[in-house]
Amino acid sequence: MIFLTLSIACQPGYVSSGAEIVGSTAVDLDQDGFDSSIDCNDQDPNIFPGAQEVCDGFDNNCNELADDQDPQVVGQSTFYLDRDGDGFGDGSTSIIQCQAPQRYVTESGDCNDFAVTAYPNAEETCDEIDNDCDGVVDEETTMLFYLDADGDGYGNPAQFVEACQPPTDDYTPVSDDCDDFNALKNPMATLGCDGEDYNCDGLVDNDNDGDGFADATCGGSDCQDTDPNVYPTELGFCVLGASCAEILSLGFTDTGYYDIDPDGTGGNPPETVWCNQEDYGGGWTLLAVNQTGSGFWNPNNVRDTNNFGELFAEDYKAAAFSSLPFTDVLFTDEILFAVYENVGSGTESWQAFSAGIPHHNCGSLDGYTWPMTQGNFGGALLCDTNLYVHPIDEDGGSNLTCTANYNSYTNNASGPAWSAGINSGCPLDDVAGTSFIAYSGALPWSSYSSLFFYAR
Repeated sequence: MIFLTLSIACQPGYVSSGAEIVGSTAVDLDQDGFDSSIDCNDQDPNIFPGAQEVCDGFDNNCNELADDQDPQVVGQSTFYLDRDGDGFGDGSTSIIQCQAPQRYVTESGDCNDFAVTAYPNAEETCDEIDNDCDGVVDEETTMLFYLDADGDGYGNPAQFVEACQPPTDDYTPVSDDCDDFNALKNPMATLGCDGEDYNCDGLVDNDNDGDGFADATCGGSDCQDTDPNVYPTELGFCVLGASCAEILSLGFTDTGYYDIDPDGTGGNPPETVWCNQEDYGGGWTLLAVNQTGSGFWNPNNVRDTNNFGELFAEDYKAAAFSSLPFTDVLFTDEILFAVYENVGSGTESWQAFSAGIPHHNCGSLDGYTWPMTQGNFGGALLCDTNLYVHPIDEDGGSNLTCTANYNSYTNNASGPAWSAGINSGCPLDDVAGTSFIAYSGALPWSSYSSLFFYAR
């Protein structure tokens, strides 16, 4: 038996709710209101004629066009061309569609789409490319390369370039070469013994006392490398101290020639002097010699620091005259001698000391007199054995007493002097204008041998 159920008000191809066509194959399986006769996918309620075409890989509106093929599609994305394959695209080259074409990506912002190492937030490397796309190239990645002219691996710190790589093989990242034209000199060089600075530390190599000369034990020229006052002169002899007294304290007890440097390294050059290390306590430095038989030493030469005699000449005056600090003085003609202690302060030379004493003065009254502390100096016509410096002749003619008007006196002396009582006007009688008298008939100094002037 066949039953027939009629659908009322139903158009062909459409199914009303609750309607059923008996004997027909058209059904609406996905219940989207369109039966399978017109629904291109009756298994998906989102696919039916007139549906909105979206980017899902399906023909949503059943017009036989899916996704980007359908001009009515919605929900497309923007994709950017990524030429270098680093995951970031060129913001100026983009396409809008459902799926990314080959070599297109969703991220833009690549500042250099031809370099795989350049993209936003990439690690900046030294390659002359803006890797992290911050607008700055190679920030904090370049190095300084220094010219290494001598090829010892250390460059000249004053000649450098800033780059990622050394421009040539003549450049090195290590500087501090103190002589880039000598491969033997660099911070890791072997120390030398010739007075040079090979390891570039600013000091002479193997110079323990810092006097600028290498120790003799390694082949250097410094014969005593524990004392900066002991170093060689230009002739190769060693300066053994600042004075003959210092040399004596070091154990050099033989009288003879020694090299001294009163003002130390860096000042005036050292000087060869005669040291008396044996007489009257020793340690005496010869400052001046009165020429044999001349009667006097020229007072201008005694005071003038620019006039120095030759060491072996009878009119010798040492440079130590104006540079050696002293305390005691000694005068001797090698028969008579007179020692005067505590004359100087130990801080200035005889030249400076003498210059500080008035020209001229009343020595016996003004305090510019020093008693002899050792000696055999004396004589019948000698008023006393005191030493005076720049004194006036108090009884020169009518000058019976010393007054302030020094210039009116006769026979005013310059330099060291003694009082001889020719007119019996002691204590300052006839001190003589030339001073440093060798022989005058009153002073006992010999006229046949030189008068030697020492200090210590």
